Amino acid sequence: LLVVVTYRLFFSPLSKFPGPKLAAATSLYESYFNFIKNGKYVFEIERLHDIYGPIVRVNPYELCIRDADFYDKVYVSGSVRPTENYSRYVQGVDFEGSHFLTTPHDLHRARRKPLEPYFSRLGISQLEPMIQDLAEKFANRFQVLENTGTIVRLDHAMLCYTGDMISRICCENPTSLLDDEGFSADWYESLHTIIKSMPLFEGFPWLIGLIRIVPKSLLLWIDPRSQLFNDWKDVTEKHILEIKRDKESDAQVHTQLKGKRMTLLRHLVNSDLPASELSTPRLVNEAQVLLGTGTIGTSRVLDIMCYYIVDNSSIRLKMAEELKEVMQDWPATKPTWSQLEKLPYFQAVVKEGLRLSYGVMRRLPRVSPNIPIQFREWTIPAGTPVGMSAYMQHTDPTIFPSPFAFRPERWLQ
Repeated sequence: LLVVVTYRLFFSPLSKFPGPKLAAATSLYESYFNFIKNGKYVFEIERLHDIYGPIVRVNPYELCIRDADFYDKVYVSGSVRPTENYSRYVQGVDFEGSHFLTTPHDLHRARRKPLEPYFSRLGISQLEPMIQDLAEKFANRFQVLENTGTIVRLDHAMLCYTGDMISRICCENPTSLLDDEGFSADWYESLHTIIKSMPLFEGFPWLIGLIRIVPKSLLLWIDPRSQLFNDWKDVTEKHILEIKRDKESDAQVHTQLKGKRMTLLRHLVNSDLPASELSTPRLVNEAQVLLGTGTIGTSRVLDIMCYYIVDNSSIRLKMAEELKEVMQDWPATKPTWSQLEKLPYFQAVVKEGLRLSYGVMRRLPRVSPNIPIQFREWTIPAGTPVGMSAYMQHTDPTIFPSPFAFRPERWLQ
């Protein structure tokens, strides 16, 4: 142990970089803030940047940079240089095979490529009728509750909306979370329990192996709400197996002629990915990650936007005035994406909601496996994980004055 600590402090290629010696010596420094302090290492890193400057060694293996101008040097496309996810960072996330968590550069690109047309502008426009119908269903739920004195958790309701939307994108047998009288509170708690546990599993990834050998019945006894996520896993697996049977019998052609839409999973199974990439477990994990990230991230943006619209009468009145024309015949005529894009204040509210929702607050480290990275006077060795925090970018006062204020007008200047 003494030899390891001595190497990390004095002989490691990262020993020249600024940061606290304790963080350089052991990952327990990070684990303390992420586990004991409930995921607050991002705020500790912010404090360390204030002390040590724009580049900080945040654990024995990794650097973090706070410099908005350098963002596009860390997160680059493959045409600039090969870049990879940091393998240690994803070890504690038990969704092996998902493109989002794939480390090797070429494999990540191959797994992501079939998804790109589906989430292109054309692909999204084809989903517009489904998104509009769910929005109407969402609005109807609130209209029924009007003047009843019922208290509704907005974050629960939004998670139902985005969960139903993502499941419809992925599957032909989607969830119906919005139909639940209590807005599927258990679904919300189940997803957030998983999120809150991630720092523990990332700090101690070997725990994943232990959980895998625990009987499912025991896990359900500990937390019955976990059945909801198991149900989603079963639904996606059933859909994938059905698609594979269709593909083998060439029945997908007939399925499309019958008017069934091309779900994301059907699109993946019928893509040109090699057979090794079309295993049912990998595709199930892909669907689970898409559900989790698409549901929670999108609902968080909507939560932020709606809170500030309701809380601020000035924003609310400006929104109502700008939307008056496109919403005058709602719900008989629903506004389109292209119409909403032309509303400057509406777009400013959306951008401010995206800014203050942060996405993943924590750093997302990337590795340049072959080429050193030059940051100011520091040469970062090839193979070193380097991360930046979206939270720090979005709250940088040199870019966004009064960064914690919800001010749509900043996007109109």
